Amino acid sequence: MKKSYYAIIPAFVRYDQNLTANAKLLYGEITALCNEKGYCFARNKYFADLYNVKSRSITDWIAQLKTAGYIKLKMTYKENSKEIESREIYITNFREVVKKNTPPIENIHQDNIYNNINNNTLEYKEKKYSDMVLKSFKPICELFPVQTQPKTKSDKNAWLDCIDKLERLDGYSPRKVYYISQKVRSDDFWKNNFLTILKLRKKNKDGLKYINLFEAKFGKNLKQMNI
Repeated sequence: MKKSYYAIIPAFVRYDQNLTANAKLLYGEITALCNEKGYCFARNKYFADLYNVKSRSITDWIAQLKTAGYIKLKMTYKENSKEIESREIYITNFREVVKKNTPPIENIHQDNIYNNINNNTLEYKEKKYSDMVLKSFKPICELFPVQTQPKTKSDKNAWLDCIDKLERLDGYSPRKVYYISQKVRSDDFWKNNFLTILKLRKKNKDGLKYINLFEAKFGKNLKQMNI
């Protein structure tokens, strides 16, 4: 039976204007191929045949992803030679990508968060979140339909609180929350029934939190992806 894996293209890759559309598509293919062993070992010819393009086009797309910091390459050379024997492609750690693409945030209070999110119109509220909660807020929001994304002060506060509690109380890092949510949103059934991050801390009729249920169903490859 042919194996089937999810392709993941995070918001920060999808909306990177320095990448071509084909480079973004290739990124998704690489994430799918990384599911089995934690890295992708496919050669350029494989991708060229898959997309019906020249190998040099694949070389260019991979170079774009590498330059942007979204992938890392590990080359193995033939003994006493510069000829490449094999290549492993690794998806860059989510934390590293966020750090690379987000300005440093230090000692940010809730008023500063809201000033950035809602054009300086929200009032101050004494509360701090971890850097990863703050940095992952926008990518996580963008996983959901525009119409269900938080827009008001209270909605944004609720989403931030939820991500914060998932990290502090439930033991789910923002990175893990992102990838679980990505996989759930890719499911034919759940894409119409998982419309807010707040659902993750709610319980089903059996008293189990949805974050735990979703991890059990969709998160079996997270360890292999070093998440």
